[in-house]
Amino acid sequence: MSNIRVRRFSSASSEGWEMDCFILPNDETNGELIDYKHRGVIDFIGKSEPGIFKRLDSLLNEISPGSKGEDVKMVVGRLKEDKTKIHYYLRAAESYSQNSSEAKLWATIDTIFFKRLERKV
Repeated sequence: MSNIRVRRFSSASSEGWEMDCFILPNDETNGELIDYKHRGVIDFIGKSEPGIFKRLDSLLNEISPGSKGEDVKMVVGRLKEDKTKIHYYLRAAESYSQNSSEAKLWATIDTIFFKRLERKV
């Protein structure tokens, strides 16, 4: 089954929280928020984000897969139906121009991240 996996590393604006989650084609998100500073983990399972998979899939089609660099702040993995795995390594959001596909990808992931962080679920 195709899916998108996101690992969003902590940044100054997120108070040290990270997110690791899977996004399924039916827009279901499953994952966890991780706080290494306070050694906390909060799971979220089966949270629906309408239209998120299609939006992410479309944005990923506009971005070139890259190699892991030293300043990676987010890794997005995509598993396609044919079992092809592709990884995208992104720097901090502010490293990209506002209208770039990378910045739009960050904004889309941040909608999930901050919603989960705010509710802690």
